Amino acid sequence: MMVARLSVAPAYLGCNGTGQLLQQGLDDGSGNGIAQNGILESGEIITRSLICTTFSVDLIQDIHPGTLGSLPQEFITINNTMYFVVFNGSLYQILSLDSSENLSITYSAPAGTSITGLTAVGNQLMFLGSTSTHGLEPWVYDFGNGTAWMISDIFPGTSSSFAGEFTLIGTTVYFAARDSAGSTGIGRYDLWAYETSNFSVWKVEPDIQPSDFVVVGNDLYFSAEDQGGVGIELWKHDRSLNSTFVVQDINPGVLSSDPEWLVLMGTTIYMSAGAGTTYGTELYAYDTANNSTWLAADIRPGVAGSGLSELVVIGTRVYFHATSGTYFEMWVYESTNNSFWAATNLQTTSGSGGARHITVQGSTVFFASDDGNTGNELWAHNMINETTWQVIDLNQGSGSSNILDIHAYAGNVYFSANDGSTGHELWRLIFSRQVTFV
Repeated sequence: MMVARLSVAPAYLGCNGTGQLLQQGLDDGSGNGIAQNGILESGEIITRSLICTTFSVDLIQDIHPGTLGSLPQEFITINNTMYFVVFNGSLYQILSLDSSENLSITYSAPAGTSITGLTAVGNQLMFLGSTSTHGLEPWVYDFGNGTAWMISDIFPGTSSSFAGEFTLIGTTVYFAARDSAGSTGIGRYDLWAYETSNFSVWKVEPDIQPSDFVVVGNDLYFSAEDQGGVGIELWKHDRSLNSTFVVQDINPGVLSSDPEWLVLMGTTIYMSAGAGTTYGTELYAYDTANNSTWLAADIRPGVAGSGLSELVVIGTRVYFHATSGTYFEMWVYESTNNSFWAATNLQTTSGSGGARHITVQGSTVFFASDDGNTGNELWAHNMINETTWQVIDLNQGSGSSNILDIHAYAGNVYFSANDGSTGHELWRLIFSRQVTFV
């Protein structure tokens, strides 16, 4: 009987940690094995095949010819189509790319206006836009009728509300915006809501400076600040009670824990936060099921903190950008056993060039990083065998591709980068498989 075994290929076989090793043989007990036990043993192996995932990097299109580029960024996917924002030198536009890589213009903003904060809200696009008579306000693009409109002039007149953090729960979009300049000329931000079913807009909670929204079940959690001496802490908007309140004061008193980069794993929110004189900015966890909070990982012991940011949840792990006191690297926290470690060791300088735009495709984490030699380029890290490699030095020599955004779409990886001649344009990392006998 033929038996086989498929495993992750050892690093010495190459493939940059993305390969699989297929071993086959007869279950005949050769080499002091046990015959017909259904297990392929070392003496029974007849053939070994290396299934190696290879890739190529290609420019999708020079959207805005010249050295400035189109600056593609804010990638999102809706209904198997990728959307992103570009600037063609005179207009901001939303472009779409389908699975056959047909590139189309979805929406062009009026001349002299901009598009930022592109977000998917159900089957619609929401962004911060403007007109000649209004400042930067929240807009919606509807694919059904191909039109875009301002949902409300939150800050009336030509002043801007700077709305952002658009987050959909059910049919309601929650966002942060300001409706006045206040006594300082800057104004405090409020929590707002937009009901997509009837187009109504209302203020949920005033003057709390909300940011870093995350949805848990039917409720909204976020970082916010009251004016009563609690500081910037973790808040919740309970939709069933229509109530907004502080759920955890991680740094008690008037000082703040400044929770940021909130991400969800199951019922637990992981975040970057600090406990003041006890711990600096580190990885904290809050369980929404039992209202408990704890320090998940103290990367840099003491009050200095690890400068933790760029949190991304992948399965049972949290990947993030942090420093233990020497260099910034990509770190990982494993929730099943509460362990943490530096996933990369790239930095040769003490700069902040650690992992940015962390994105997962299959078992590989892609990110932008500067190793101190080649500039900011595209890197990859295999989660299974912990290997790390530079995917490509796109802007070779002393240059840097200065990656603006990375997005996994249709089985490939797309990113915005500058090769030194076309400016920032849209590039694709496409994968294929090659089988060889080893």
